[in-house]
Amino acid sequence: MLDSLLFIAAFIATIGVLVTFHEWGHFYAARKLGVKVLRFSVGFGKPIWKYQAKDGVEYVVAAIPLGGYVKMLDHKEVEVDEQELEYSFSNKALWKRSVILLAGPLANFVLAIFLFMLMFMNGVVETRAVLGPVAQDGIAGQAGLTKGMQVMAIDGQSTLSWQDINFALIQRIGDRAPIVFDVKLPDSDTTKTISLPTTGWVIDDKRPDLLGSLGLSEPTIISNEIGAVSENSAAQSAGLRKGDIVLELDKRPVAEWIDITHFMKRYQSGVVAVTFERQGSIQTVELQPIKSGKRFLIGIGPATNLTIEEYTERYRIDRDYGFIDSMEHGWNKMVYMTVFTAGMLKKIVTGEVSFKSVGGVISIFQGAGQSAKAGLSTFLYFLGMLSVNLGFINLLPIPVLDGGHLMMNAAEAIKGQPLSEAFRAWASWFGAALVLGIMTLAIFNDIARFL
Repeated sequence: MLDSLLFIAAFIATIGVLVTFHEWGHFYAARKLGVKVLRFSVGFGKPIWKYQAKDGVEYVVAAIPLGGYVKMLDHKEVEVDEQELEYSFSNKALWKRSVILLAGPLANFVLAIFLFMLMFMNGVVETRAVLGPVAQDGIAGQAGLTKGMQVMAIDGQSTLSWQDINFALIQRIGDRAPIVFDVKLPDSDTTKTISLPTTGWVIDDKRPDLLGSLGLSEPTIISNEIGAVSENSAAQSAGLRKGDIVLELDKRPVAEWIDITHFMKRYQSGVVAVTFERQGSIQTVELQPIKSGKRFLIGIGPATNLTIEEYTERYRIDRDYGFIDSMEHGWNKMVYMTVFTAGMLKKIVTGEVSFKSVGGVISIFQGAGQSAKAGLSTFLYFLGMLSVNLGFINLLPIPVLDGGHLMMNAAEAIKGQPLSEAFRAWASWFGAALVLGIMTLAIFNDIARFL
């Protein structure tokens, strides 16, 4: 119950903050450039709260929290008294209209810098870029990566933490050139360069598992010892017990729990031979994994081989920054996320990354709740990342988005006169249909992920 309330509150806060800042950018620029604002709305549809200010602006919170808008006086949309024509949006110079349109996305980029800055000031807790268990039959294991190696760089990009590793790998989705790891060997200053082939790198479209698809994992406190056996499971029926140490699955070596996970992700059908050690005795049993939803389960859970304190001491990095350093890191993170977003969009458009990776409101809901549950810094990071995405997407040259309107302003400047109302109406219809189609695709993707 508490988790549900947290997820709902985090989602409302996420949408509220991002939309409010975006629309505030338009609102602020419009007022400064002499355009009369009639309504400032967070959300669409029927108002659930509204306030009429003394200056005539109506502030609204509406029922559908999927965006917002700033309604400005415009003599091309409604009849306007002659004395108020100078305050009409369409009556302003082209550059002023462009600045007002640009102000919304810019507000999101500024907000992202501020959120990232707060994150760095609050302190960032990350996992050191040391390899945890590596699946022996995975791409990484076959290439020569092993547990305990410290990843110094990927494709020449420095990696201090597992967040850096994830970002470096995400950028390579869809590429076919080898992924180059520069690593330091365990308990040694010796460095080594290892290339991972990507020809066999396949990622699940429904929920990309970057690490699992390569056979990599973060440092862990678990081992290949069974810590729990589920009731009425295949493992229980076969006689497996807590404390058994799994050695092989269908004669494939198991050194770490990731080897079991990796095996089950690729399992499709048939009986599985499990070789295990029990009190010094090596035994083998056969079992039939049980299908649960879209997964097959044996019904076993891992035991631990490190305490939380030992894990924290070995693998956690606590980084705190002062005000000036936080501003610099906030700016750099915003720029990095913008470039990253542009790169991923390019790959989606060119087909290098599946459209099934596009997420919608359900993904935002889950991401907001999970990041809020993880702590303030994680939630601030999530908000900053979404703010960059919102700002960038609104700059795309799609009619009905800010970027589409800016594109038509550019065409007007080149042509030397306003575009025809018929063309603008057609472009708006086309843009609305395109945006609606993308939103529908995102919702279907979300539903497919969580079924």
